Amino acid sequence: MGRVQTPVLAAVSNRYRERENHIGTDSWPVYISMYKENTLLKMRCTDEFHDRETAVQFYNDCKLAEQARITEVRRQTKEILPPELYNLTELQKDANRHCGLTAGQTHDIAQSLYEKKLISYPRTAGRHIPRTYTTRCPPSWKKCWHGRNSVLT
Repeated sequence: MGRVQTPVLAAVSNRYRERENHIGTDSWPVYISMYKENTLLKMRCTDEFHDRETAVQFYNDCKLAEQARITEVRRQTKEILPPELYNLTELQKDANRHCGLTAGQTHDIAQSLYEKKLISYPRTAGRHIPRTYTTRCPPSWKKCWHGRNSVLT
C-alpha cells in the first residue's frame, strides 16, 4: 500500500484486535484515612485487589493495626474543568436519568422556564457561545471568557 500507510494500518489493526480481545476486570482500590498529630492523612494502597473480599480483609487489617509506615509521599494537582454548557439533548438525558422524565416532558418544562425568562433558549444544539455575543453581555461575564477553558468559539 505504501511505505507510510502500511505501518500505520498495521498499528491500527493491531490496536483494534487488542481492544476486541480485551477482557475487563474489576479492581478494588483501598483508601485509608488516619490522624497523626492532629493532621489528617489520606492514603491509597498501591496494590490492586481483584476481588472484593481480599480488599475488605486488607482494609479491616489496616483498621486494626496500631501503627502504619509511610513508604512514599506524592502530591498531585488535578485541574478540574468546568462542565460544558447544556444543550437540549444532554438536558433531556440527565432529566431522564435523574428524574425519570421523558424527552417531551423535559422539553415542555424547559420551554415553560424559557417563556418565564428563567433560562436561555432551550432548543439550541450549540455548546459554545459565539464571540460576537461578548458585545451584548454584561461586563462581569467578559472576564470569565479570558481563561484557558473558555466556552467561546
